[in-house]
Amino acid sequence: MPPYAPLSFASNFSNLWVRLKYIGDGDLPTRDYVAEELILQTSWLNVQHIYSFIALPSKWDFELCFTEEAPLCRFLEISFSNALHPKWKDWQVESSVQVEVVTLVVKFWSGRIPDQDIELYLKRYCEILQPPVKPVDKFGFWYGVRKYKVRMRRDEAGHIISIPNSISLGPYNGRIIYPGQSVRCFICQGPDHQARECPTVKCWKCGELGHKAKICQNESECSLCGAKGHTFFKCPKSFVNILKSSQQPRPSATMDFPSLVDPSQVLDPPVNDQ
Repeated sequence: MPPYAPLSFASNFSNLWVRLKYIGDGDLPTRDYVAEELILQTSWLNVQHIYSFIALPSKWDFELCFTEEAPLCRFLEISFSNALHPKWKDWQVESSVQVEVVTLVVKFWSGRIPDQDIELYLKRYCEILQPPVKPVDKFGFWYGVRKYKVRMRRDEAGHIISIPNSISLGPYNGRIIYPGQSVRCFICQGPDHQARECPTVKCWKCGELGHKAKICQNESECSLCGAKGHTFFKCPKSFVNILKSSQQPRPSATMDFPSLVDPSQVLDPPVNDQ
């Protein structure tokens, strides 16, 4: 028998839901698997927090209705902070609740991007509340993931301003994940496909679609600071260029960052949709 829903909760049925959508290539998960491995795998949630858990007819969608907003927000935090974990990487999570303070995950497929550059980029969209946490694997090696606690910004209508789910700094591609985010194409930000299926190309020089940097005739736009007139390689706000301009000694070998390469010698960065 489902739990009794008091009037205060019944009036919020449309406001306290989460939808889990399986986007992987493997066998469709069962309802039992989702319950045991994704929902009840943490001590932060228990059965009393969840009013209903329903497998939808599509077979790859599952709906959760929560009895309170607090456990719903905890569930979102858990799911998105573990977005790169093998159990969660093939799931898209949508919710009726927009979380203002979130744990934001940045994943680069290179260790050659300074923290300072990533933070400069993020500050265009949100307020960073805490320094990044950089988890390591069982051997003690950092594997390219940074976790930030941030405060999302709102527009004039009070809606959360979305942060792009991809980031390209020169030839280096990264991914950004946070609660409430819509999954979009890495290249064009379209909502109905992923990068491996994208029919278009994107210029890293001007940020426009439809052509590559080697034939670009447009004014440059910096992917780091957002200003026009220069690219990431020449950005006066980049950490490497600040070091050069101040003529400070470079960090030790264990903290070595790459020299910025002349854009004319760099090919368009490959898309990594992992």
